[in-house]
Amino acid sequence: MVVDYYETIGVNRDATFDEIKRAYHEQASKVHPDHNQNKESTEQFIAIQEAFNTLKDPVKRKEFDLLLNEEQFAQPVTRLKIFTSRKSIPRINEDQLAYALLEIECLKMNEEVKSPNVNVCLVIDQSTSMQGHRMDMVKANVNRVLPTLNPQDYLSIVTFSDEANIFLPPTQIANRSIIEEKLSQVSTQGGTEIKKGLQAGIDLLWQGDEKGSPRYVILLTDGHTYGDEEDCYKIAQQAAEQGIMISAMGIGNEWNETFLEKLTAITGGSTLFVNSKEALFQYLQRLFNSIDYVYARKMSLHLEKDQRAELRFLFQLEPNIIQYPTQERRILLGDLYFGKKSIFLMEFLIHPLIKKDKDVELLKGQIKMELPHEKQMNARLFPNVVLPVSTEIVEEKPPVEIVRALSKITLYQMQERSREDVKVGSFKHATKRLNFLASRLLADGEVQLATRVLSESEVILKTHKFSKDGEKELKYGTKKLLAPSNP
Repeated sequence: MVVDYYETIGVNRDATFDEIKRAYHEQASKVHPDHNQNKESTEQFIAIQEAFNTLKDPVKRKEFDLLLNEEQFAQPVTRLKIFTSRKSIPRINEDQLAYALLEIECLKMNEEVKSPNVNVCLVIDQSTSMQGHRMDMVKANVNRVLPTLNPQDYLSIVTFSDEANIFLPPTQIANRSIIEEKLSQVSTQGGTEIKKGLQAGIDLLWQGDEKGSPRYVILLTDGHTYGDEEDCYKIAQQAAEQGIMISAMGIGNEWNETFLEKLTAITGGSTLFVNSKEALFQYLQRLFNSIDYVYARKMSLHLEKDQRAELRFLFQLEPNIIQYPTQERRILLGDLYFGKKSIFLMEFLIHPLIKKDKDVELLKGQIKMELPHEKQMNARLFPNVVLPVSTEIVEEKPPVEIVRALSKITLYQMQERSREDVKVGSFKHATKRLNFLASRLLADGEVQLATRVLSESEVILKTHKFSKDGEKELKYGTKKLLAPSNP
């Protein structure tokens, strides 16, 4: 398999030398051994250096391009569907919005192949705030979920507070008694430094790498990390390059969801809100069970951007609810499961069009993926959408799939804006939004969530802040609505 040097540095294949040089310095500075004392950073730095040495030389670059063109890609057993909110773009002298919904469906069932062993590392916060029922809840539910797992898979445990500790090296699930015994010994002490726990978990999975073995980190924490957020993002970037997905479970109401959601989205993972013992069990069971059904790993969207169409947001609606950052050239989209769909909604801001514009490349690029069951072969799809430019505004009815998704995202964004209102002291605006949100939820039959929203509106009006659990309950309650009605 040919290593794509353009992807390593983070540029398009038609990039100029100045663009390559600028991207090289940017990438190399992130993982330079002088600033990152770990094996993975050194390996990444060497890879970036090797890529730059090839691409900066016109002769070597030409030879590499020929080699890249000869690379063989497997044909994924998938169906790609794309729905757009309109069939043409009117030529007007102002910004306008357009939407695209992508469905990637795996047509293959997992009974047809032998799945490789999965390696999962639990990174558990053992700081003082986890003392008592929170740590007991984690232990009990990990033990409870073990019998439902594949006995051939591997589980490891890293605990962290002010320092990280490899509490359990990779151990097969079949050895349940050993896992349960080690888990019972976890105690609580110290503060919360997520960077140390995360790095230890990534290092442990990388050292124990088996070719074709899917690797996952599940972070369980109830608190903030302080001052090392940027370092955590760099670690997540390393994990993404190594094919390690990070998911997180926030316990209680004091953890930083903005930080955890950005952290997990870098690797294509998701963040979940744990507000009960049963919720933790269900989340753990779903995460553990799903990873044994992975058809394609490291799905990534590589966009060739049309300057007239700016990608404003990208939501995954299925199998997980994730909002991805859109600033990078490559966006990791997580895994594709046997017999399942991955569904994404994209919003584009189309800038004013002029007379010479005949069409707009709304979506152009490729989705790359790795097939662990096909000798680690790479595969790709080409989700290209070109819409013609029309001379007049035509009333069009968007596909019902897009309308349904947008209506749910509007509810989620309304809740987000109410949070911003509270932060800046616009309490009347916040309660007005929440009251309107509640009426929309009631119209959609979401009575329980609507009641919770109204209750929170009254709390804000009286206290000028959310209740203890209210902010996260509203955020993750409306986020759950983004899942399709009939998965």
